[in-house]
Amino acid sequence: MTTTTEDRPAHGRSVRELIAELAGTEDDLREARADASLAHRSGVVRRQARIVRELRRRSPGPR
Repeated sequence: MTTTTEDRPAHGRSVRELIAELAGTEDDLREARADASLAHRSGVVRRQARIVRELRRRSPGPR
């Protein structure tokens, strides 16, 4: 069984991996919009929010 970055919790990945996954979610979101799949779109948006929260948590500067 292989483990993808999506299988690991956000706090267990590097910032680079999180940014790459965030970029990948944009493609997923475009697909969901094209398919008009509300459930898929909601899942992608929640995943994006988790990634952004983790990136902000790691940010050394003021928010």
